[in-house]
Amino acid sequence: FAAGPGRWSPYAIPALDDLANGSEYFLHCEDVRRGVEPWQPRRLDSATAEWAWSQTRLFARLTLRRLPLSLVLENRRTGEAIRLGRSDRMVTVAGPPGEFLLWLSGRQRAARVTYYGAAEAVAEVTALDLRR
Repeated sequence: FAAGPGRWSPYAIPALDDLANGSEYFLHCEDVRRGVEPWQPRRLDSATAEWAWSQTRLFARLTLRRLPLSLVLENRRTGEAIRLGRSDRMVTVAGPPGEFLLWLSGRQRAARVTYYGAAEAVAEVTALDLRR
């Protein structure tokens, strides 16, 4: 593991390695951190938060592309938002960048995010199974 990918591996290309493995490493680290109470979300440094938000933009578009309602993912750190969908029914999910990666990976119970919108629409979003 410490030696990194073999020289002929596609993961030897840093951008591909980051795309394929960066989020996995982040998520599994958080799984371990949050496995036993009490725990608190860690405050990410600026570079890690920016990386997590870029991953969120990518994975949100892949994971949430077929929703029957619109979602706004609001980055509480920067105020930036991602809007997905064209429905009049809208839910805003707000939180720090790292929490979105947890949320998008199906770890909604562990992710510290806040939902805003009509109660029925929020219930629909909180019931989503994002583990696929």
